[in-house]
Amino acid sequence: MLTIIGLLIIISIVTLLMMGKTSPIIAMSVIPLIGALVAGYSFTEISTFFELGIKKVSSVATMFLFAILFFSIMKDLHIFNPLIRMMISITRGNVIIV
Repeated sequence: MLTIIGLLIIISIVTLLMMGKTSPIIAMSVIPLIGALVAGYSFTEISTFFELGIKKVSSVATMFLFAILFFSIMKDLHIFNPLIRMMISITRGNVIIV
C-alpha cells in the first residue's frame, strides 16, 4: 500500500510540475503531506519524519551552499580563466575532447 501511495505522490508531483499547474515548493511540500495522511500517519509522526530528514540533509545543504558561494566568488575574480584558456589551447577549441 505504501508503495502505491509513494508512486502516486511521485506521479502527481511530476505531472503537476510538467503541466505548470503549481509551483515546485507547493508540489513538493503539500502533496507528500497529503500522501502521508492518506497512508495513515498522524501529524506528530509526520513532523518527526520532517525533523529527522532535516537533520540528515542540513550538513550537506550547508556544504553545498558554501561551495556555490566559493566557486561563484572564484568565477567573479576570474581565477579559472587561465585554466580555461589552457584547456582551449590544448584541445584547439574542440569541446568533445574536454
